Amino acid sequence: MEELLHGKPETPEKRSRDLAISGADGRLSFILKAASEALRKKDALLFAKRGIRRYWIVGSAEELALRIKQNYTRLKALSPSTLDFINMYSELLHPELKAGVLKAIREALAFEPNLGFSLEEAEEYLAFVVDNAYVCQGGVFDR
Repeated sequence: MEELLHGKPETPEKRSRDLAISGADGRLSFILKAASEALRKKDALLFAKRGIRRYWIVGSAEELALRIKQNYTRLKALSPSTLDFINMYSELLHPELKAGVLKAIREALAFEPNLGFSLEEAEEYLAFVVDNAYVCQGGVFDR
């Protein structure tokens, strides 16, 4: 585990067991869920007020299909499209990932300041998990 935390991976078998990163991922999960919920609430207020939806996170394909059906006429005129996210996690640079997530967390805390964590704590956990996590693709582990 010591080598994993300091960026010197051990064997692939050892790494796959130790991906929990000392519980930091659990705390980060709490932070991200709290921020996400605050942004969802903020978006609901904006949507009710202006009819504009900025925050599009869906929990399932069914939820997405329902939203598309509910807004079919408006969306048809806009010609919506999809993007390929196949390489999103493997090619997104860590500094950009951390900056984008922190921007969302800042917005969430500005809307709802008492989410159970501070910006500094969120930044610390985010940096630790992103900088010390590995992804397995085709049997090859990469940071």
